[in-house]
Amino acid sequence: MSVALHRGEYRFRVPLEGRYRYRYWPEWISSKCRRCGALVCFRATTSTRYVEEAIGGWRVQVPSSFQSIRGASTCTACGYSNHCLDWPADAWYRIAINGGEAWAWNADFLPALRAQVAGHRVLVRQLCQTNWQFRYFLARLPKHVLLKRNRERLLRALDRFLDESR
Repeated sequence: MSVALHRGEYRFRVPLEGRYRYRYWPEWISSKCRRCGALVCFRATTSTRYVEEAIGGWRVQVPSSFQSIRGASTCTACGYSNHCLDWPADAWYRIAINGGEAWAWNADFLPALRAQVAGHRVLVRQLCQTNWQFRYFLARLPKHVLLKRNRERLLRALDRFLDESR
């Protein structure tokens, strides 16, 4: 007995590695220095998104997963130079919670993450209208970040990060 294929909008869709994989990241990423642990502004290099085909036309080039991000940074405290970022282990804005961890790319993403966790839908919509990467980031938050049992601890940590970044 053969199973009939549904002719829906997803029949030609080829899923990528998963829902929580990031394909795009901001140019500036806040990370910690591997040698001294200080805050470092890592400038990520963005690869070409489209590749010209030999037969004509363009093909979308999917970058690799976010575990290692190429770029450059130099620590102002110790002078350590880094060209590869091990994400999210090197994240500066990282919070350990039950079930995993939550992180933000840089200080610009903290208000959007806080609004999503707190449930402020209007603020989330307003922030996402200013920067498309906020919507892309918030759509890929794992379930354990949005659970009620993690909310209080996560909001306290986000408020602490926001006070430090001001």
